[in-house]
Amino acid sequence: LLGTYESDKQSFQAIDPGGSAFWAPHPLPTPYRVRWLGALVAPRTGDYRLELTLLGGAARLCVDGNEVIQGQADRDLPGRTFTALPLRLDAGRHMVEMALAWRDSEVSGVELRWTPPGGQMQVIPSTALRPAAPGGPVAGSACPPPG
Repeated sequence: LLGTYESDKQSFQAIDPGGSAFWAPHPLPTPYRVRWLGALVAPRTGDYRLELTLLGGAARLCVDGNEVIQGQADRDLPGRTFTALPLRLDAGRHMVEMALAWRDSEVSGVELRWTPPGGQMQVIPSTALRPAAPGGPVAGSACPPPG
């Protein structure tokens, strides 16, 4: 996915190949935000279960412009997992946007997992994620920033 990293003092973009990222130290001075954009490629039509684990910070996950997960993991409650209701996806590409914000946690990280139809819970593999074009428009983006 294409990640746009922003703090009050600097910003940069990077392609993040998989469904997880962990930082210690942080990639930017806190507070900072990351917004990942791209496509989730469903290998077949069916019900998918998505999970998001946070090490500090707040997050929202949207698929095809609809918020499916929202959560916050504070310093006192790190490593919280949030699970979406089963999501019916047709085979093929679906717009995905994940927005995260970190304020003061010592480490930061996120892990995006799924259970595909008939499968086991796993980190979404890089083969099922496609980045948005750097600097390009994102059609249908409707995921509000976390906060």
